[in-house]
Amino acid sequence: MNPLQGSSFYDTINRLVVGIIATLWIFYVDPLSNCVECFPSEIKIAIYLIGCFIIGTFFSQVTDWIASKNIPVINLIFYKNKLSWIKKIAKANHVNLDKQSTLEAYYDKFYSVQHAGLLGNVPPQEAISAFMLNLSALCLCYITAGILFFCLNRCCPSIDISIIIISLLPMTVISRRRVEKTIYYSIIRASKNC
Repeated sequence: MNPLQGSSFYDTINRLVVGIIATLWIFYVDPLSNCVECFPSEIKIAIYLIGCFIIGTFFSQVTDWIASKNIPVINLIFYKNKLSWIKKIAKANHVNLDKQSTLEAYYDKFYSVQHAGLLGNVPPQEAISAFMLNLSALCLCYITAGILFFCLNRCCPSIDISIIIISLLPMTVISRRRVEKTIYYSIIRASKNC
């Protein structure tokens, strides 16, 4: 697959943006300013963007791994393929998922839809879902860091940013749930035409 087409392009942008958001604290703390002053600004930008992509890729892999573990408390925010939603959408659309595993049956439907060329807007929606998952994890990281910073220093340098981050978490979780349900619905409906 050409890396500039389809979901690979979206995944690249997702990982770059996640890396940039994950490293925003550097601009607040600025511990590296003395170390990189000898480099021209173009090289600094290139190194920063490459580093952000690597950090974003690592962060995405860790978040994906956590989501695949299916831990009940963590599963409220981090999940992959909610089987209850898949079953409910399949039942509402009179699609039988008659394999030993509902997830296996869903994957069969997904690949048959992909093979038939009926995916439509599913890859961009999957990229949005992955971004929302990563954004939820980043919000939790920043909330945790903010609480630790507050507890250790007994002050908060910018309460506005903390409030924004805390309010982003439920919005990203709700948005991701809606996108995930849309993906399942699209795949189940398209599988009726395969």
